[in-house]
Amino acid sequence: MATVECSMCKSPCDIKKTTNILEFQLCGFCGWLMERSVGTMIQSKNMKILWGQRSLEKQDWIELKSFLRSNGIKSILEYGVGLSTELLLLEDYEVFSLECLSFYAQMFSRKVGQNVLHYEAEIGPPELNKKYPLSIIDSPKNGRAKEAAHAIRHTERFIYMHNPLEDQISIIEPAGWVPIKSLSQYHGYYRFYEKREA
Repeated sequence: MATVECSMCKSPCDIKKTTNILEFQLCGFCGWLMERSVGTMIQSKNMKILWGQRSLEKQDWIELKSFLRSNGIKSILEYGVGLSTELLLLEDYEVFSLECLSFYAQMFSRKVGQNVLHYEAEIGPPELNKKYPLSIIDSPKNGRAKEAAHAIRHTERFIYMHNPLEDQISIIEPAGWVPIKSLSQYHGYYRFYEKREA
């Protein structure tokens, strides 16, 4: 059996059972997930949202959308593209996206039409010449300490963290950012932080 490494999860898979999206080879599950999530809403192919499939839960989106509106936020800095990116673009928010997975940045850019800046996870995101009122930080298993430190320098008011880990919290809170109560905070999935006035 000839095998190939999945571009997304890096697991070996039977080359005859892979899904090809653009020039990427994906295992069965990753191919299924990408075909049903990346670009389907923007391209009006499928409006059945895969809530919670490595992304937002419906309640989290309702809360985030309400928070953005009540605080008059129009532009967002985002670390990690996905369902939230498509939902924000459909609501006409200005979104500047940073992504550490090269294949995902390329796939998302082509299928969604959103320009995504790729960076190496080991190095961290590049410095920007702009600050945003809110940053959204996705949180993979290895954490995003570099992204949290970057967000502090490039965010004016709020940071919204997906499943915040200790390496992020130990950077955010000592830098003068305080958690805000939210519905999502009670199940620990997302947490809002607000910059404390000096």
